[in-house]
Amino acid sequence: MLDFSMTYMLACKRQHTMLRNLYTNYKSSGLEIITIWSAQEKDSQNNLPWIQILNNELSKTLTHDLAVDRVPDTILLDTNRRVIARGLTMHELEAKLAQLLKE
Repeated sequence: MLDFSMTYMLACKRQHTMLRNLYTNYKSSGLEIITIWSAQEKDSQNNLPWIQILNNELSKTLTHDLAVDRVPDTILLDTNRRVIARGLTMHELEAKLAQLLKE
């Protein structure tokens, strides 16, 4: 899953709280999360347990190529890196993960 975020947005911070729970529940089933920060520095208070990419050329390329026009935004990828869902609410995301990563 790709998670596009900004360090100073309350909505992003709330989403990370929910993503942290999903990650705890599904990491053993194969869930990987990469947060792409749209700011110069990651929020050190998040201490996210997954990969984080700071605002650099890679994050700019990903944001452009995946047409990310809002944050927070999440994009689910399959094991072949194809987009299978995007823009889901946290409730929809949880349901989709439960369907895809049956424990």
